[in-house]
Amino acid sequence: MQPQPVELGEGLNWYTCGWRLFRRYPVIWIVMFLILALFNLILVLIPVVGQLALVLVGPVFLGGLYHAAKTVDDDGRLDIKMMFKGFVDKPKTSSLLILGAMMLAVTIVLTLIAASLLGGSLMTGYVSGSDIAAKFSAGASTILGVSVLLLLEGLIITVMVYAVPLVMLDDVAPIEAVKSSFKACLVNIAPFLLFGVIYLVLAFLAAIPFFLGYLILIPVTLCAAYCSYKSVFRS
Repeated sequence: MQPQPVELGEGLNWYTCGWRLFRRYPVIWIVMFLILALFNLILVLIPVVGQLALVLVGPVFLGGLYHAAKTVDDDGRLDIKMMFKGFVDKPKTSSLLILGAMMLAVTIVLTLIAASLLGGSLMTGYVSGSDIAAKFSAGASTILGVSVLLLLEGLIITVMVYAVPLVMLDDVAPIEAVKSSFKACLVNIAPFLLFGVIYLVLAFLAAIPFFLGYLILIPVTLCAAYCSYKSVFRS
């Protein structure tokens, strides 16, 4: 499937669409978010293995949530069991796990690079003492290491935001889904930037009442991501 360029204003319209999908079944969306958050917490508490497993199965859970959003968009009834849809359809489960494995490989490689840069900069700063040039070099390495980590996050987002629904909803092969996802992000940089800026503002506001606003913001953003997928690939 080929992505279509959309107008800048779509970055806002996606949130409007996401809110419309959320408000039909707000309680169920929140419960699904809490279940997923609990699952993530359990895995994060398991050193190394749990975090790696979280990256691997993340697309499978996300596929179920995209399926849930599409069901609501098609005027279907939302059910909590839909969040596990990615585990039920075996061919799609395999494809989603392949996406997870690809993301895991990228995560490991970029994390090792970033750790090497950060570790090297810390060591340089430690042994250099008052050497200004060495400290400058260490600072540059630190900035580069942080940049690599940000690149990692950006890669994961661009892969997951469209590759997962392409696999889950349209049976696209994992490699082709990744290619289409990157292409979609490239041809729609402006609306994505607007989408991101709006999210930052909403995230700040959601954090004010003891972060309780995230119970609404995360499901709405997920539904908005589905709306962006529909806008870019099905318009």
